[in-house]
Amino acid sequence: MQLYQCLHPEDTSTTERDLKTVTLQAMVVARRMYNDLGFIVGDRAIILVEEQSTWSVNIVFRALSYLIQTYWENLIPNRQRIYQAAPLRLPKPELYVVYTGPKGSRPDVISLKSLFFDSAKCDVESQECDVDAKIHVIYDTTSKGILSEYIAFCHELDRQIRIHGRTQKAFEEAIRICQDRNILKEYLEKRKEELMDIMDWLYNQEALDKEYLEEERQKARAEGEARGEARGEARGKAEERLCSISNLMESMSLSAEQAMSALKIPPDQRAYYAERLSHPAS
Repeated sequence: MQLYQCLHPEDTSTTERDLKTVTLQAMVVARRMYNDLGFIVGDRAIILVEEQSTWSVNIVFRALSYLIQTYWENLIPNRQRIYQAAPLRLPKPELYVVYTGPKGSRPDVISLKSLFFDSAKCDVESQECDVDAKIHVIYDTTSKGILSEYIAFCHELDRQIRIHGRTQKAFEEAIRICQDRNILKEYLEKRKEELMDIMDWLYNQEALDKEYLEEERQKARAEGEARGEARGEARGKAEERLCSISNLMESMSLSAEQAMSALKIPPDQRAYYAERLSHPAS
């Protein structure tokens, strides 16, 4: 409720009872579709809020993916309804990212259309983009209320991690210091254990993601080496065939085509060998 009031201070009539949480949940630890926070305000708006400490414009695509998935899971339980004649009743989406790094020259709004489908970068046929999504970026310098406290908490957590590493000590110190400074104090007092579990899960998940990426890199490297070996074997076989063709041509005074026929070289490969015979050094 405090977050919604930060985003919409002009709305003085909405109460907690008007808010419904629709955050996508991670069902498994491995590859998953989940977001940081999502809630519906009555039937008027669906608000998705993400957080990132490292700048990435790909948050636009991720947020759009979260939005579509949230619509599917929460507003269209019977998916056949999308084929009905009457229009679906969908709350208006609002997409935000809380960026905890320095603002610098970064924009307040980032757009899928302008970032990925800029007409200056496209050919004539794709200058018009049919889809867009805009993310409102909230920075430390523009945040207020509970958002400002949340960003301050993230900064303190980062500082403690630099001191103690990704350990329980870092989490505990960040929570203690923020409580002493009246940063998210009420939330931290009520939900310290829950928050500890969440942070432990997040950082373990980050480690799992790195492990998964490393596994993928090793897999790709192994596949590349296998392909290299296969290409090496193919090159070796080609050189043997080329030598056999040359020997036949020399010993039996055959033309290149006759020699390849005698060796039963497939017709679709003969142009290659003919070219190699014409240019022995290539």
